[in-house]
Amino acid sequence: MAVITKKRKKTAKLPQPKKFTVKEVEKLYKYGFFKPDEKIELVNGEIYKMSPIGLKHALVVDILNELFNEILHSNQDLKKKYIVRVQNPLKLSADTVLQPDVAL
Repeated sequence: MAVITKKRKKTAKLPQPKKFTVKEVEKLYKYGFFKPDEKIELVNGEIYKMSPIGLKHALVVDILNELFNEILHSNQDLKKKYIVRVQNPLKLSADTVLQPDVAL
């Protein structure tokens, strides 16, 4: 008695998104893929375009900057250990660079 078996078709692999490194993103900026003032963040190799900073947003960032600096400058121990960074890149790994509004 012959047993007929159904052959399974191989399922094609779906395309996977390209994961980027910080160095690759820096090259993209260098070669003009992103505008110099274009804000992006690289999170676990994925590029996210950030929305432009509005007036309310800028005001809140300015207020937080002032507040944090007042706190740090009022305490010498804190002033020696911390700095306030405003909207500067923060590299966390080879595939993650954030641009926080305010960081200590």
